[in-house]
Amino acid sequence: MSITSTTKHKLRGTTELVDTPVEAFNNWERNSDWLSVTAPSAEVGVCLVAVESFGKNYETIYIEGSSGTIDWGDGTTDNYTDSTMVEHDYTYSNISASTQLANGDRQAIVTITATSGTTTRVDFGKQTTKTATNVSTNWLEIHLNFGSCTDYVFDDQFMHHYRVEYIHIYDADDALNLNYTFEDLFALRKVFIPILTGLTGCERAFNNCRNLIDVNSFTLPTSLVGLFAGCISLEQAPEFDTSSVSSFTNMFDGCGSLRTIPHYDTSNGGLFNSMFGNCFSLREIPLLDTSSATEMNGMFQGCRSLQTIPLIDTSNVTLFTLMFGDCKSLNHLPELDFSSNAGASTGVFYNCESLTKLPASFAGFTVTTSMSSFFRDCRSLQEIPNMVTTGVTSFAYCFRNNTSLKEIGTMDLSSVVTTSGVNQLLTNNISLAKFNAIGPDADWNISGGSLWGDELDQIFTNLPTVTGKTITITNTFGAADCDTSIATAKGWTVTN
Repeated sequence: MSITSTTKHKLRGTTELVDTPVEAFNNWERNSDWLSVTAPSAEVGVCLVAVESFGKNYETIYIEGSSGTIDWGDGTTDNYTDSTMVEHDYTYSNISASTQLANGDRQAIVTITATSGTTTRVDFGKQTTKTATNVSTNWLEIHLNFGSCTDYVFDDQFMHHYRVEYIHIYDADDALNLNYTFEDLFALRKVFIPILTGLTGCERAFNNCRNLIDVNSFTLPTSLVGLFAGCISLEQAPEFDTSSVSSFTNMFDGCGSLRTIPHYDTSNGGLFNSMFGNCFSLREIPLLDTSSATEMNGMFQGCRSLQTIPLIDTSNVTLFTLMFGDCKSLNHLPELDFSSNAGASTGVFYNCESLTKLPASFAGFTVTTSMSSFFRDCRSLQEIPNMVTTGVTSFAYCFRNNTSLKEIGTMDLSSVVTTSGVNQLLTNNISLAKFNAIGPDADWNISGGSLWGDELDQIFTNLPTVTGKTITITNTFGAADCDTSIATAKGWTVTN
């Protein structure tokens, strides 16, 4: 798509917002061999369909609210009535050879004309009576102009439109519902939607449109859940007015080619869960107003090219699970406010292998239930500040493969009562020399690493009194010099 606008970015070390040119992208190019399609007048739909030389050529159209005619473009015209499905079986030899495409398909232009009543629903997803199995249709291009329509339907569990590349909606009722409307249209490249004042929904409207590259800016409802989820070819996000949006959850989840984001107004957004999840190509995020945000689970999870983020407001955020999980290139974090965190915080920094230090604001981060894989595979991280972990029952894999980690501040492990809760907590921490831990009430393996004798003694001192528990210190630097009697006096068996 061609973009000629600018987006706002914050200069490093300042509060100034500056205009940055947005990269230009290619427009969708219509197949030059396709038959010309003219824009439909009011209460008319015009569609281009391919007819194959072999296999099934079944198409169906279902319309509510009006009666009229459907000209199938092969010399056949059917009347339709309100809420009655009309289907058509094309015969290849009946289509003019002059319409033939390079792949051998021929083409027909279908015209829907409402002559009485008011069209409220147009549905291309009704299953034909000719088959009980899934059908892939041959629609190539669809243009619809029904001013009172509240529901346009395309893909269905039985009728799949795997060839349609362009859908243009010229008019519709202001209360049009776009929830799931274009979902699973794998070949869809371009969509145009009119500006409507009361759009009632667009959740997962383009979900799994794998080839989508071009969508115009239209008025949005308050929830954008999964709007572009799985649009793996989308490189540039449309410049929507998002000032009224409260939920951005999964908006771009799985948009692996997405490279730029406009400066959206997110001031009313409360939910940002997985907004940019698995946006592998995204290198930077514009400054977003997240002052109303309460949830950011997985917000940047899987953004493998993202190196830093701007100073977003996280002061009211209670959920951070997997927020930066698998952000392999992330090397800098601003002073984020983690003070409102509540509940589980699994995998917050999982696989942030380029992150060398945490912001000072991270000190005192409070977790109440789970820290599983919290810092797992953070291979460059060197130090963890004190954390409030009273009540946390699982630290499984928390520091696994943190090969550069030298020091871990105070952490309370006393609520862990099963081995799985500390499973591989310190596995492959070959540089670890200091860990101020209040020990768990469970078998604990801290073998390997660089803990010297006095540090092991401190860990033994912080262990609770137990019956029949084992702490394993094999291959730690201080295994031969530590005082194991400190642990055995509390009922622990020390395996060295």
